[in-house]
Amino acid sequence: MSDKRDVKLLLFVVQSIASHAHLPILVKKLLTDWRFVIESQRFMLRTPSRLVPEIDAALANLERNCSAANVARLLAAIAPAVGQPFDVSLVESLDNRAAGSGNS
Repeated sequence: MSDKRDVKLLLFVVQSIASHAHLPILVKKLLTDWRFVIESQRFMLRTPSRLVPEIDAALANLERNCSAANVARLLAAIAPAVGQPFDVSLVESLDNRAAGSGNS
């Protein structure tokens, strides 16, 4: 459960020339890993009763729309549960990037 690692992976994917190929792989990994955490390791999270619904909603959103901005939204939802800071301006930056390129 390393939010910092996941942020680094997201930034690598976004900056990659092959981000269209890497993003689905990252999304699949995050969905699998965080669904497992929610189902089997929820006790390891900080205030799970308050934060798990937000994480579940972010997972569902990411599953519906595989975008870098939605990965960032998931990481923003996870951050307080794992006690890691997260710069939410990354979400806005990725939304702007997607709007500029015509992708989501």
